[in-house]
Amino acid sequence: DIKKYISWDVLNDAINSNIVHWEIISHDGKNKIDIPQQNKSLIKDYVNAGYTFVISRCSVLNNNLKYITSAIQKTFHVSADIHIYGSKGGSRSFGPHADMPANFIIQIEGETEWVVFKNKVSTLLSLYHRDKNNNKLEPMIEQRLKPGDLIYVPSRYYHCALPDSPRLSISIPC
Repeated sequence: DIKKYISWDVLNDAINSNIVHWEIISHDGKNKIDIPQQNKSLIKDYVNAGYTFVISRCSVLNNNLKYITSAIQKTFHVSADIHIYGSKGGSRSFGPHADMPANFIIQIEGETEWVVFKNKVSTLLSLYHRDKNNNKLEPMIEQRLKPGDLIYVPSRYYHCALPDSPRLSISIPC
């Protein structure tokens, strides 16, 4: 039951936690909006207005999330965390980008189109390097995730989520 791991109720707990870190993504998906001192009221306003949010350091929010993190760390001999992505609207997420850690993505609520590209960022370049010619990225996987679905994104591979409705998902960087 994926709802026992994360739900909108768990996010209410996260709003009141001083351990997790909230980020808000602009509606165009190009920038993060600064949240001075993790202002809870401001976070609630953005979330209720339908902005996409990212909450990091979530592996400690409840025992179920602790269990997932621990199981992945033991199975793959990695360090892992849990990030929660979501939106009450159909807001955009980041455009094509690469991350250093490999990621497992689990769709919890709603549906999200995912594209993982064959292209990856060279280890000679910073991860913050952005391919200015996104049209040269070649899709390897194009999949619409539904609740309970999982996708794996290898380290340094370009990828993007294309949400078009309210959603919640767990990202497990490791």
